[in-house]
Amino acid sequence: MPSIYPAAKLKAILEEFYRLLVPGGVLELLLINPIPSANAGPSLQNWVDANLTLKLERKYISTRPNVLLPMLCDEIGLSTGKERGNAAASDHGGQLDFSFPITVDCPTENFEDGVACEVGRYLYSSMWSSHLDNPPFWENVDILEECRERKCEFQCTFLYAVKPSR
Repeated sequence: MPSIYPAAKLKAILEEFYRLLVPGGVLELLLINPIPSANAGPSLQNWVDANLTLKLERKYISTRPNVLLPMLCDEIGLSTGKERGNAAASDHGGQLDFSFPITVDCPTENFEDGVACEVGRYLYSSMWSSHLDNPPFWENVDILEECRERKCEFQCTFLYAVKPSR
């Protein structure tokens, strides 16, 4: 949702979800930022700036949905567990932050990391590829090496927003 709609429309969309949810109902959102990693190096950052950021800004798409959506949910009365510090879904909502590696040294020897890397790439592509005219950044050998050195990751958030029982 945050990769499709302008940020200015997200609150109205969430308000409609709020209206449709039964008391105690849970809205589950998977959020992935278009800037993949907090420790992104200059090559990855340049790629994101050249291929994605300006396109998103021109469409008023949020570049930090994992920050914006929890704030909007709280504003309209969907509980995200923020006030209780919950790490998973409960009667009060929750937020679960996790990551997938952008690259792994030897995916054939470390099967689980290889699968995690592919899942991260798939999720990132499914969310942001409609805004791209060029191949994804992990097809660039220099960026991939930089990501390997810096241990860059796809940052993801599962947001569980609960309509209060009244």
